[in-house]
Parts: sequence; structure tokens; C-alpha cells
Amino acid sequence: MTIINLFSTTIYETYFTENLSNYIDRCMELKHKIKIGGDDWVIKPYNTHKKYNLFKDKYFKKLNNFFTKHVEQYCKELGIKKVKTDDCWFNIYNKGDSQEYHDHNFSVISGIFYLKSNKNDAHTVFKSPINALPSDAKFDKDNVYTWNTYKSYPIQGKLLLFRSNLLHCVEQQQTNSNRITIALNYK
Repeated sequence: MTIINLFSTTIYETYFTENLSNYIDRCMELKHKIKIGGDDWVIKPYNTHKKYNLFKDKYFKKLNNFFTKHVEQYCKELGIKKVKTDDCWFNIYNKGDSQEYHDHNFSVISGIFYLKSNKNDAHTVFKSPINALPSDAKFDKDNVYTWNTYKSYPIQGKLLLFRSNLLHCVEQQQTNSNRITIALNYK
């Protein structure tokens, strides 16, 4: 017997292990200077989408180099020849904030970086690109071949990379802490 994995969906995961407090401070400073972005979003946590591109902020150079290094490694594994930076913004989720399912399908590779988070913060949920059928049987929840969703736990310093057409959302933030993420797109 052989099982052939067709059309697999991958998520690349790695960690930035250096101190992030200066980047957190910079985001909080920018929040007081930059109008909220995400003009076409249904749910709007504070964000700088289309208002301020972190790829162009020299303060984030070391972190952006980390992102690009891992995007290049991920692309090599996927057989994608060349990508370039496109857009990078931060999101601040306060208690009650969430983000609806969405994709970044005008890009090739997208990412989420957990800049400030703890284990009780909202999870990022990825939705399988394979549509469940109404006639589907009950599946073993531990079988990766039949998952409908995948939850990523918010670990500070974690970087997730994925193909930009992968649907994902953020559950509702239940804690009083600020959950800060950086979103990144490469074309």
C-alpha cells in the first residue's frame, strides 16, 4: 500500500530567540503616530496595513533580515525561484479583538510573527484548502490527513510562513494583554 501526498499545504515554523522588547516598544510608539489601517477589513484590531510598511523601517532591519532569510529557505524547499519583500505591518489585539478568515492571495508567501504573546492569547487558525463534504465520516482528530483546521499557539518569537492563499483567522482575544503580531507578504 502507498499513500501519495498530493497538493500538500505546508507551514514553515522557526523562532527568533533574541530580545524583542525594543521592537514591541517601537510598535507601541508607532501606534500613537499612525492612523489605523485595514480599511477593507470587516473586523479591525489596531493595525498598520497599507498605512506603514515595516519593511521600509530601518529600526526593523535585523528582524526583516531574519524574515527574508527564512522566506528564502522556505521558497527553496517549495521550489519557488525568487521572491521580494512586499508589505509588512503590525497588529495589536486587545481583549475582544479577532480577525475573520482571510488570505493574502495577491502575494506568494505570507507570514505571521508573534512579537508579543503569551500562552493564553488568541490562536491563529488555518483552514484546510480541501473542502469538507457533508457526507464525510467522523475522522480521527489526530490524523493530519483529515484535519479541517490547524491551530497555531501564540509563542513569542515564533515565525510562521505559508503560501499566501491559505485561509487563516485569529480567534477572539480573551485576555487583557496586548497580543502583537507582524504580518508579512512577499511577491
